[in-house]
Amino acid sequence: PAAAAAAAGDGDDGVADWYEDVLPVYVGDDTTDEDAFRALRAFGAVCVLVEPSGATATQKAAERPRATHATHTLRSVGEVQEFVALLGR
Repeated sequence: PAAAAAAAGDGDDGVADWYEDVLPVYVGDDTTDEDAFRALRAFGAVCVLVEPSGATATQKAAERPRATHATHTLRSVGEVQEFVALLGR
């Protein structure tokens, strides 16, 4: 209902209402995701940084900032798959 009202423009604080019963989850693997991590943390989001792996891991790791706005870190795509499966339970 709140999301519908916000979409229809029928409320002053529709942006704040849409997530009332939602836990935002954002998964990212590079520097470009830091803006989303930072923005979504204000909404209590679970922000997951996936560490680089594979042939380009060293290069990707060098490109990452030392600090992150993510709330959690996973080591691989396989761990992301396990995480998402657990969320669905």
